[in-house]
Amino acid sequence: LAGYLLVSHQDAALMPDLLPWLPGWHTFTFWGGLASLALTWLVSMRWPRPWLFEAATAFNTVALNMMLVAAAVVSRSDTAITHTHVMSGVILYACIATRQRFVWALGMAVISLVAHGVLVQGHTPWQAMVAQAVFTLMCLVAFFALGLNYAFEHGERHNWLLRRLDQRQRVHMLQDTERLQRLSTEDPLTALPNRRQFDADLPRAWARAAELGEPLSLVMLVSSCRLLKPNVPAKSCTGSKV
Repeated sequence: LAGYLLVSHQDAALMPDLLPWLPGWHTFTFWGGLASLALTWLVSMRWPRPWLFEAATAFNTVALNMMLVAAAVVSRSDTAITHTHVMSGVILYACIATRQRFVWALGMAVISLVAHGVLVQGHTPWQAMVAQAVFTLMCLVAFFALGLNYAFEHGERHNWLLRRLDQRQRVHMLQDTERLQRLSTEDPLTALPNRRQFDADLPRAWARAAELGEPLSLVMLVSSCRLLKPNVPAKSCTGSKV
């Protein structure tokens, strides 16, 4: 909208035969553009769907190009035909600045180019030649703009996929790390903490007891009576000793 206001001050010189209509034309475009932007913002806040914003952006850019086409069709001035080259800037804005998805950018560009190619024919042979030259320039601009748009979208999709793969690998690595940690600190038969876990827990418990000034108790379970009575045969040990 700001770009349109920047170039619209030349309309009086470019289309002198439409001078009585230009004030109302500019007023309608300005307030209509503001209303469309406000409606787009409200709809996006109420229903946060990406396609709504892209559809509104495509509609706004197509509407602006259609107004330029209408001006070139109604006016009989030679400069009105050359003024339609502003549509190239609108196409660049939609394809690169707003970073629309390729399908929306392609639809906007095709509609704009078809409308210009079919409707802007000129009223004289000179105007027809200028209109053809402007149309060729617009096709080249749209080709390169759409190429950049596709490259942007392809790069974003590729980076998104790489991020998802990296997230999955991180989750798997955390799961493997937790599994290895559990295997290294648990007895495989009883699933009870082993000596490694005891060596890790004892310093923390000791430090916590020292910090709180509380006593620390330790209970040891001896699994074989031969540790307490070495001279007792192993077959006579029927239970554990504390």
